[in-house]
Amino acid sequence: MTVSSEPNKRMGYRAGEEKDLENIMTVIHDAQRTMGEAGLDQWQDGYPSEEVILGDIRKGESRIWEEEGKILGTAMLSFRGESDYDRIYDGEWKLGDVSYATIHRIAVLSADRRRGTAGKLLKAMEEEIRKNGFSVIRMDTHRDNVPMRTWLGSHGFLHCGTIFLGRTEEMRLAFEKSLSSEK
Repeated sequence: MTVSSEPNKRMGYRAGEEKDLENIMTVIHDAQRTMGEAGLDQWQDGYPSEEVILGDIRKGESRIWEEEGKILGTAMLSFRGESDYDRIYDGEWKLGDVSYATIHRIAVLSADRRRGTAGKLLKAMEEEIRKNGFSVIRMDTHRDNVPMRTWLGSHGFLHCGTIFLGRTEEMRLAFEKSLSSEK
């Protein structure tokens, strides 16, 4: 965990653990509620479930951002590649056939949005990605999730095309970012 320069304000990035499951699910349920209230059908079918998040934790792929002991943000970070990304339609991966890290299920408590929490979580994941020898990140989102699409663009991700999720065959917009030119 990192410690901020502000006295008595601990904050940092770390892997999610089984003891964090309830608090991670609080963030997930808050995101599901927020998306539903915005009229977005993404994550409205119970996904991601506690079982999915527990799987992320057990595979060592769960990441969290916490401040003062409270989990404010969560994501899944994988270095295994993503079979749903093997085929891209209406475009192409801008960086070609390269090894990449994948980020899924990124969510921040609604009370902490617009405070930079998601950006802090992303920056910490980018550091980890670089340390693991990768320089490309791929993500996807629902076509109607305009806030996420805007956030991706503002953080250097380029729209590359369309992919389909194997679990549901739903269409998603695919994004990619190169870390090689960043410091």
